[in-house]
Amino acid sequence: MRILQMSDIHLAADKNDDLFGVNVYQAFNTVMEFIGKNQKKLNIDAVVVTGDISRDGSSEAYQYFYHAMERLALPYFALAGDLDNKTRMSKQALAAKNFHSLDQISSDKWAFLDINSLVRNEDFGFIDNSELAELKSKIIKNSGKEIAIFLHHPPLPVGTPIVDICNLINGDTLLKLCDDYAVRYIGCGHARSASIIKRNNIFISVSPAICFQWINGTHHAANIKSSGFNIISFSDNLYIETYFI
Repeated sequence: MRILQMSDIHLAADKNDDLFGVNVYQAFNTVMEFIGKNQKKLNIDAVVVTGDISRDGSSEAYQYFYHAMERLALPYFALAGDLDNKTRMSKQALAAKNFHSLDQISSDKWAFLDINSLVRNEDFGFIDNSELAELKSKIIKNSGKEIAIFLHHPPLPVGTPIVDICNLINGDTLLKLCDDYAVRYIGCGHARSASIIKRNNIFISVSPAICFQWINGTHHAANIKSSGFNIISFSDNLYIETYFI
């Protein structure tokens, strides 16, 4: 099973509106064209998007996103980021034929789960006790499978201060749960910076952003105009490939 993970597209209602000097529609279109042209070579089975599809929560942004995703003719799932409007995002997904739950994407050997890390009107993430209890229940339910978890906020710092101040503030709690139940993979976004960390037996992978990347280590808004995504091979030996365009 090969999953393409992308994150942080940041579309808006105004297609000509730049974000830190980047036309995000052009960046998204370039990535989607690359995936479409190389779909057979990339050999992907599904796509998971880990939030911040839109930066203004507009219906127009979600319409554009789902229309582009449908052209891949692959099953895909998208969770909300801190900038998304979950109500509009869910409403626009109703007409998307290839939008699936993670349960539907999961394989015989792997269970793919998601957890909400959003805090209303805040950039940082936090997972409340009820969400953690529900995640624990799902992990136990899938005890015969390897477990992969997707969320928006990284549970650990990535080394770039501009985003490390707004990561998952109770990441230690999530990681303790994952250690206790031998979770193999955590995939997230938000940081606009690629990062792969091996912690105990868990691979924690932060997908590069579609819009742009923050310069590693920056304290201020300094970016690199490139787009990227990860492809994760979920097999006995977990393998992560990072692509930049």
